[in-house]
Amino acid sequence: MAKRLRLSHLLLLFIILIGFAPLVLMGFLGHRTTQAMRDDIAYRNLALAQSLAGQVDSLLIRARDQLLELQGNIAHGGLVSAGQIDRYLSSKLTHHPELFNMIMVLDANGLVTNLAPYHFDLLGIDWSNHAAFQQGSAERRPVWSSTFISPRTGSPTMTMSLPLDDGVLVGYLNLAKLSHIAAQIDLGPGGYAAVVDQKGTAIAHTDPTFVDEQRNLKDLSIFSEAVAGHKGVFSFEQNGRPMLGSVALAPLTGWPVVVAQPEDKAFAPVREMSNLTLGSMMIVVLLATMIGLWSIWLVQRPISWLAANAARVAGGDDNFTPPAGKFREFDDLTASFTAMARAIHSREEALRASEEHLRAIVQGSADAIVTMDIQRNITDCNRAFLEQFGFDAQEVIGQSVAMIHSSQASYQTFGAKVYPQVLRDGSWRGEWSFVRKDGEPAPMETAISTLLSPTGKVAGYVALMRDISRRLRDEAERARLEVQLRHSQKMEAIGTLAGGVAHDFNNILQALHGYVQIMTASAGLGEVDRQRLSQMDQALERASSLVRQLLTFSRKVDAELGPVDLNFEVRQSVALLERTIPKMIAIRLDLEPEPRTISANPIQLEQIILNLAANSRDSMPEGGTLTIRTRNLCLEHEKTVSDLALEPGDYMTLCVADTGHGMPPEVIQHIFEPFFTTKGIGGGTGLGLATVYGIVRGHHGAIECQSSPGLGTAITIYFPAAPPTAKAVSPSGPDNAPPPRGNETILLVDDEDSVAEVAQAILEDHGYAVLRAASGEQALELYAARGHFIDLVLLDLGMPGMGGRRALERLLALDQAAKVIIASGYAALDEKAVTIDKGALAYIQKPFRLVEMLRTIRRALDGQDRAV
Repeated sequence: MAKRLRLSHLLLLFIILIGFAPLVLMGFLGHRTTQAMRDDIAYRNLALAQSLAGQVDSLLIRARDQLLELQGNIAHGGLVSAGQIDRYLSSKLTHHPELFNMIMVLDANGLVTNLAPYHFDLLGIDWSNHAAFQQGSAERRPVWSSTFISPRTGSPTMTMSLPLDDGVLVGYLNLAKLSHIAAQIDLGPGGYAAVVDQKGTAIAHTDPTFVDEQRNLKDLSIFSEAVAGHKGVFSFEQNGRPMLGSVALAPLTGWPVVVAQPEDKAFAPVREMSNLTLGSMMIVVLLATMIGLWSIWLVQRPISWLAANAARVAGGDDNFTPPAGKFREFDDLTASFTAMARAIHSREEALRASEEHLRAIVQGSADAIVTMDIQRNITDCNRAFLEQFGFDAQEVIGQSVAMIHSSQASYQTFGAKVYPQVLRDGSWRGEWSFVRKDGEPAPMETAISTLLSPTGKVAGYVALMRDISRRLRDEAERARLEVQLRHSQKMEAIGTLAGGVAHDFNNILQALHGYVQIMTASAGLGEVDRQRLSQMDQALERASSLVRQLLTFSRKVDAELGPVDLNFEVRQSVALLERTIPKMIAIRLDLEPEPRTISANPIQLEQIILNLAANSRDSMPEGGTLTIRTRNLCLEHEKTVSDLALEPGDYMTLCVADTGHGMPPEVIQHIFEPFFTTKGIGGGTGLGLATVYGIVRGHHGAIECQSSPGLGTAITIYFPAAPPTAKAVSPSGPDNAPPPRGNETILLVDDEDSVAEVAQAILEDHGYAVLRAASGEQALELYAARGHFIDLVLLDLGMPGMGGRRALERLLALDQAAKVIIASGYAALDEKAVTIDKGALAYIQKPFRLVEMLRTIRRALDGQDRAV
């Protein structure tokens, strides 16, 4: 770059030459002085335009900052009720009348919910079609409107819209202040200062009528240049009069600012200087030299002062005093420079205050906020970010945001998915699982937006993160409860079906059982016939067992629970398994040395073990190891097993494990459902594990399955421990005594002829006299007529008409001493307890063996304790 000529050197050359060519030098001096003054005046004119543009921006920035503060208070919950918002709006309007004519809040539908000053007729007005609402909702950033004349105040105004979470904040700016500022600029007669919008319409003017009439000044050449975006000093004609004008643009809105004055007024000092120069040329060379030296001093002093203090302004120092000048132009220039410097300093202070205010808001946010450069290195973050991720500030500033990703692959996947959309659309919102410093996952609802440089290019990103760990836990718990509810509903539906068919099916089985037992007891049967009858009896027993399994898993029958030694029941079951399980399967026992007593039903415990062992046997067709393990367990805290929550306390666990082929997860989730089986046709009913599940639930326990393909299966059952005072009772041996006989009269009440015929035949074979009734009504008639001959009533519950339960009540109403035994195929949970409570002596569940019926009848007739 070529070295530029200094003014002091030029002035020194001028002094040297003045002695040789005084006239030429004086002419040259006059020309230079004139030109310098013209430039100086033009610069002053331009400085005034720039100063006015700065004041325009200052007014708009103040208004914007006040609305941003209001937006932040509403968005972050500082203002909750409508009354708080109204009072806050009124306070803003009271303290800043120079900024706003009106402030209003619109809801998400564009309806006016709050405004100041308060106008009842404006509340609830629909502004959804108003540009202020539409732009504020769509842009999601501060949006300026075009200027217009307010119908309420008659003064120029414009709106600024800021988005809220559920609406838009709209401020009506008081632009009349700009005309007041413009009127304060002293431009002499014929001069004016004006601010126009991008279309050339007057926003502010020294002459208020231009604003009131919304005149468009674009036809004037200087305003045409201004609207086209040209800045600088221009000469133009207005009404045939030469004018000097300057154009500056308000940075925030792009509004052109024009300062103009007649050239004859603006350059009057120049003409005076020209005349003085021409007169001075007639003076002696010595006088011209002295004037030249004096002029040099006058010109250089303010310029030197400006140069020196411009560097101080650049350094942020505006504490200086302009020197006393000899000419008004220099004084005006230094005064304008001083005002400009101090205005710059004031704006910088306001900017710093605004930054501190925004920083306080960011630091006070409960959500994590982090800013990044274009390479995604962290440039700043708030306290919530550090607390939620467990870092210190010095650990994160300047580091890649990859530090909060679980792996490099996660960082790259997130970047490939998210940041192209951010660059394309300006923002992205979604959920992602990050990781804390200690390695714990940190699921976050994240919103990322771009940060723009002054040139409009993307300079970085800002991310707002909200911890959603609790929400995800709540959703998982809700899903678990929904699965549990669906499973319970499914069990209830199947149980209802099982209970509904049990009565009829048990009656059929009862008749078949009875006939087989009668035929077996007949004399003269050959061995082959007895074997066939035995096979029929076994088949009927399997059918009865199938019904009991259905009722067990659906919990339609009660289990009689008592103190049980689980280890003893395991050994009893293993003794049976050793005779039935293939020899290539080894049975291994691992029993608790000091087992707790549990409250259980021994028969159902055996059923659990045998069913689980059968499943393990089928999963090891080529042999393996079947392990049965018992353990004491103490839960200090609540534990969820499958879909049940076990309360803290003492438990015994029973685990049946095998080394079979195992099961995948999609099979495990269905294994306790009735009729679900992975075996082929004829390979199983699908009720084994469903029965186990029903028994465990009836014992107030829980069951879980752990299995993997190729690694075997382990099913663990949790039984609540019985109270410490409960002692297990050893089972008694089978009763092989012959069926008892009698000679009493028994009223047999059953609507099923086949069942009644079998029961009548057996009773009569054992010495009893039998009266039969097919309904409750018929039974009451017989009892009313011959009750003094009837010793006992054998009553079925599920009959047409009044049914067995009402018949029982009516019988006991006729004779409180009547002896009644209930024999029913119905299987409701509370049926047995209800009938016993109502006065029945005993309850026999169909299908029953006839020997059981005879013994129950005998005990009831002999006045023994009730048998169930």
